[in-house]
Amino acid sequence: MSSVHETAYPRCKPELTQQELEDIYTPSEEEMKFARRYARDIPARLFIINFLKTVQRLGYFAVLTDVPTPSIFFLAKCIGARSITQKELEEYE
Repeated sequence: MSSVHETAYPRCKPELTQQELEDIYTPSEEEMKFARRYARDIPARLFIINFLKTVQRLGYFAVLTDVPTPSIFFLAKCIGARSITQKELEEYE
């Protein structure tokens, strides 16, 4: 039987290895340019990059609470962000 994150209605895996984070969530240079073009501040960029990567992975826009925290921290590191609070991200959602 397929696991939940591999079905017709996939969900994010709650636990991700470092390799999975790098393979799945590392933004490309084009994605980074897109986020810089449409978002002025870091929380907004992180939100856009998070949406891009989760849509690529799941095929739909996931609500922020369904996205594993390690992936958000990984994306924040990728874009050079300081520590972003959950409240700052929720303001964009």
